[in-house]
Amino acid sequence: KNEFIDDRSDAWYSPDLNTENPPSVAFWENTLLGGLGRYDVCVIDCQRQVNINNAPANFLAELPGIDAALANAIIAARPFETKKEIMKVAGIAEGTYNSLKDYIAVISWSDSSCSSRSPVNINTADETVIKAVLKGTGLSDASVNAAYTAINNAITGLGPFYLWSDFDNVVDSTTLSAPDKEIIKTNANPNRIKPANNTTEFCFFSGGYYEITSRGKIYETTSQNNIAAKRTINTVVQIFKTIYYTTKEDFRGEDANYNLALDAGEDTNGNGLLDVPVIQMVNWMDSCPINSAQDNGASYSSGYDTQAGSLKLGYWDNFDEDNDNVNKLGWSWTNWFSRKEVNYPMNISDKDSSDGDDELWASIGPWGCYGVFELKDTEGWQVAKEFSLRVNAVDTFGAVGDGRDDASSIEFFKSGSTEGKYWISPFGFLYDDSFNRVDITLPGSTVAADPVTDAREGKDFFDAKICLHFWGAKTMDRFYHTGNILYGIPVCGRNHYDDWADDQSDDEYHGAMPDNITYKIVVSSSYGIPNYRTYLAVGPGWHQYYNYSNGHTIAGGLLNFPPLSTDYILIPLDTTSEPDYDRYGYWARSNIGSNNWDITNFNVTLCGNKVQVAWDDIRIITPSGYYETYWHHPDEGSVEWGSILYNRTVPASASYLSETVSAEVNCGAGFSGITNNSGINSTSNGCKIKIILNSADNTYSETPLVEDFCVTYIIPPKTIYYSYTQD
Repeated sequence: KNEFIDDRSDAWYSPDLNTENPPSVAFWENTLLGGLGRYDVCVIDCQRQVNINNAPANFLAELPGIDAALANAIIAARPFETKKEIMKVAGIAEGTYNSLKDYIAVISWSDSSCSSRSPVNINTADETVIKAVLKGTGLSDASVNAAYTAINNAITGLGPFYLWSDFDNVVDSTTLSAPDKEIIKTNANPNRIKPANNTTEFCFFSGGYYEITSRGKIYETTSQNNIAAKRTINTVVQIFKTIYYTTKEDFRGEDANYNLALDAGEDTNGNGLLDVPVIQMVNWMDSCPINSAQDNGASYSSGYDTQAGSLKLGYWDNFDEDNDNVNKLGWSWTNWFSRKEVNYPMNISDKDSSDGDDELWASIGPWGCYGVFELKDTEGWQVAKEFSLRVNAVDTFGAVGDGRDDASSIEFFKSGSTEGKYWISPFGFLYDDSFNRVDITLPGSTVAADPVTDAREGKDFFDAKICLHFWGAKTMDRFYHTGNILYGIPVCGRNHYDDWADDQSDDEYHGAMPDNITYKIVVSSSYGIPNYRTYLAVGPGWHQYYNYSNGHTIAGGLLNFPPLSTDYILIPLDTTSEPDYDRYGYWARSNIGSNNWDITNFNVTLCGNKVQVAWDDIRIITPSGYYETYWHHPDEGSVEWGSILYNRTVPASASYLSETVSAEVNCGAGFSGITNNSGINSTSNGCKIKIILNSADNTYSETPLVEDFCVTYIIPPKTIYYSYTQD
């Protein structure tokens, strides 16, 4: 009740069933009846044994007296109700059974997330069983011996395992080859993809089932040499059950299609209710990136690191996972709201390259796409003053030479109005309602009507800029040339409104606009002032430039500009004051407003204007988030709640000091904090668990991972098996 793990130091632990004397038995007394009587009681957890009802053949074949043929024969004869039934298998006589009986079980806790195999409690199992787990994977005897020595030394010297990170550290500290280490770690951990020849997993607790052997004797004399009578009772009892979360399905709850309705097959616990968790800025998506070093800006590294079946901090959406685009159900359809659904319906499909990778986009309107997609605050997705946001946008501008005066943008939406906007304003032209280019600089309705013989479409052109605007209670405007920061194009300082003809020879190239952009914003108080940073990364694809001297748009290659980096480029919006003219002849304002991000509780909104935008790979990380289970009500009614264990790991790019996890438990009187591997100390008929993820990384690029958590509760002792013999 007071700690989750079960290990060799526990009072009930008996090292060996084969002898009747201390220290092999947990309890004994030999002074009964004036010295004529004695008893001993041996207690072992069934989890230290090999469950012959669900163990695979390669695991069974490593037990004493069992070869591959006998292992397959055991599997064919399953299920067994008692250990002795194994002797019905041809080739397993009493001698073989006696060598097996202390290492096998017919009932123990099984892990439904691992094909209902019964894991082995590494903290209590003896050498024979641990080596069988290792050897069955195909490791050499030398590797098995080295691994067992390291494991046993760690348990003996440092104490029992209760975190998978500790187990991994012990394995990594050996001189084993990298492939052997990987086999051992992935075979052992229930949260890892299994090796080809996996045997069964390890665990750190008893699972609630115990085998108890009680022996009583009466001797003829107090010298206790001759036995007058004896009796042996053997039982298997269950004394606690578990609430165990480790798979994506566990974390997601019963709403498999995210439609907030109880559909056929979803009521897994049979209570007639749709049981779903409460989540606030966490996700369980298997495709979620976890290693910040693999974010290359324009894209993630091929085969980037993920951890399936785990909780991650923040929001992630690649629009591929958990979506039914036929019925418009799933993770993305639940979380995103189209604010212009009537005219620009939300689509999730492979829009940009027919590569099987889905994106978020809208139908095409007369000017392109005006889709506006808001990340709903259904799961705590509102962002405050500390966060990072990354999103990829592929802007489709149309044919070469077809200018546009707007592009993709990220808006921060609050209380019915936009509070802020981060966007690219590309070079472009003004159009009339008939899609004719209109010149608004000098008299004349079109370029051709201007009082010049050599018309230049560039009069309607303005330089591409990356922009950050805040409105409402705060006013802040920031601008920077994309051509300058991305391609090294000199900033234009000419007044195009009044002096376009003379200007064309000085500034041949105006503006630069890639169609594949990744925006990134990081807001953190640790930066001081400004407390925000903005970044761009541009990917392969269409890069447009406007040649002012001949009035044409150039698409494609980089011409004489420096090569583009696909990694993030810092956009110095906090310091820039640009002395250039816009298309209307106004001298651009200096950056105004305090250099501080102070808008709070806004929804992230993705917008397109006069271009069709395909959005993808959206990642938001915040300082904290939490996962709260639904109520769990034991069949036994009011129970005494036992203990809790949760496994936290961090990616290779992160630190355990900055990525932390804590837990709270609610047994009917509200949530209260609880230490990992400790007792809950409460009695009630229901329990909820809250797992809280925290990041102190000041760029909010990292996340802790919660791979599993388990809570035990005490039940009235339940006898699973009983037998006795007496002489």
